[in-house]
Amino acid sequence: MLTTEATKRDSKMRTRVIACGVAGGALALIAAIVALLGGGADTAIGGAWITVAAAVLGIAGGAVARARLGAAALLMGVAFVLAGLVAPGVLPAIAGTTVVLFGYFTALALLLAGAILAYRDRRLARPAG
Repeated sequence: MLTTEATKRDSKMRTRVIACGVAGGALALIAAIVALLGGGADTAIGGAWITVAAAVLGIAGGAVARARLGAAALLMGVAFVLAGLVAPGVLPAIAGTTVVLFGYFTALALLLAGAILAYRDRRLARPAG
């Protein structure tokens, strides 16, 4: 009985982290594509490519969360930092499209939340397998 409850709890923890990583990465990827297509200044193009890398890291963090919560926390944390550092270059390129702008903000929030959840849950969850 206790094992079943612990397994359900671990599954919920991992599912939340996976959802945050994949959704945050996908939203960041959409914003990066819009910034690349909208283009303009060199900072927007460079920031968009770095945002693509951050999106890939966020999705990878969500993908590894099933087995390794520590690695997921690290990947999503790095993705958040990268996307946050290039935001001043990317924001002017996507500012004309409000939905994409708020999608970028949501992506940052989801990546940060996923990293925090994975870091917090890495000690509570039992090893996968």
